[in-house]
Amino acid sequence: MRRLLGILLTPIRLSRVGFVGTWLRLRAYSPSAFDGIATLLLSGPVYVIFRLFGVQPSGPEEEIALAATSAFVAFVLVSAIDFMLVGSLVRRVHSLAAAARGPARKTVLEFIDRHLRKLDQELKAMLSEEGAVLDVEDAAFWIEQSFLSGKGTTYNGTDSHLPSEYFELYPNYLEAHKTMLPPINAESASVDRGSRILIGAPDRFREDYFAHKDTSYSEFLGWHTEQRVALLQCDVDDAQRLKRDALDAIRRYATEPDGSQGLLRGMVHKLRKRTPVDPTAIPTLDMGLWSGRQVLLFRTDRSSGGERNRQVSPPKIRLWLRFVGDPWYEQCDWILQALRGTLVSDRPPVATPLKSAAPELFQRELCLRWEDFVDSHARMGTLGPFFENVLPPPNSGGAEGEVRTKVSPRTVRKSSEALACVSTGFTTSIGVSFARS
Repeated sequence: MRRLLGILLTPIRLSRVGFVGTWLRLRAYSPSAFDGIATLLLSGPVYVIFRLFGVQPSGPEEEIALAATSAFVAFVLVSAIDFMLVGSLVRRVHSLAAAARGPARKTVLEFIDRHLRKLDQELKAMLSEEGAVLDVEDAAFWIEQSFLSGKGTTYNGTDSHLPSEYFELYPNYLEAHKTMLPPINAESASVDRGSRILIGAPDRFREDYFAHKDTSYSEFLGWHTEQRVALLQCDVDDAQRLKRDALDAIRRYATEPDGSQGLLRGMVHKLRKRTPVDPTAIPTLDMGLWSGRQVLLFRTDRSSGGERNRQVSPPKIRLWLRFVGDPWYEQCDWILQALRGTLVSDRPPVATPLKSAAPELFQRELCLRWEDFVDSHARMGTLGPFFENVLPPPNSGGAEGEVRTKVSPRTVRKSSEALACVSTGFTTSIGVSFARS
């Protein structure tokens, strides 16, 4: 089915432009009627070509023969065009049907028809304004196919989910992403391996890290480090601002007669031809874009019925698919270029490495072994007897129960030392200070 979908995507991608798109859309209504009408329309030009090349019928019989030959050639041309666009798909359906013999053929054809109708419905929904609402498994199928067809391109994407949620919603995303990446070697050292940009405040990612540092978060960070895919972060307000700016830019360049500002590089002339005067804004900031080909836009849809039901019901993924030249594709491309700092040379990137936004997340070894480094139990076991030997008893020199000996906070610089003092009856306080490097 994956190969079948790859073949199916080809004519749909081609259908976004000119003659090919018109041909496929008209043929979709009734293939037989369309082929018959197209044959009749083409037979006239074919007849004229024959006459131009010196074919001169000498009688009614030869005139009829020439007309019939022209119609046959026109039919062959129409069939050839159909085969170039959807012939591989039709041939595969025939092959699947031929694999089953006798009474099994009807069941096999029903199976093929059901899956093709499902693909047809999902594709049409993904190409619409509303998008297709899919289960996680169905969305994973489209994601995997997009990465397979995106080999040879550069992938950049954004996501507003936490890494701990990422594997629940997109269980195959990183594995599928890996299939399109070139091998890591000396030759690919300078190759742009793309990026993934997390949208949200650094505090959210810190909290998620410490809650899932040994499981999903560790796997998420480790994958990007191993595959050398840039992991960036952008605040929600900045991303929303870029979304508005992208729409304004698309509208401006779709109507202005010249591209004097040049922010979209070579896109201006294409947009002027194919972009409507008033394009709509993209419906979400979660996207995956394969440069020069297509973009998938994602939005999580939870079932209605109250907060409790939303938490326990399986999530749904609303998915949109757009191809290069579409206003939504151009907006997504504009946003990703602005985030990465490749839109114009004099503008810094809006997104920053997650390592600089939350550096402690990348000091994993120190974080995981901090207790071993401090070794608070050993410190307390040593400091407790030491304080008892060198300091007067806590209640010396006063009424019973009155604390007279107090250890200065400057003496105890770590929490384990303070706990050692308290455990032996002394009073102290802990001063906490923060420093930004």
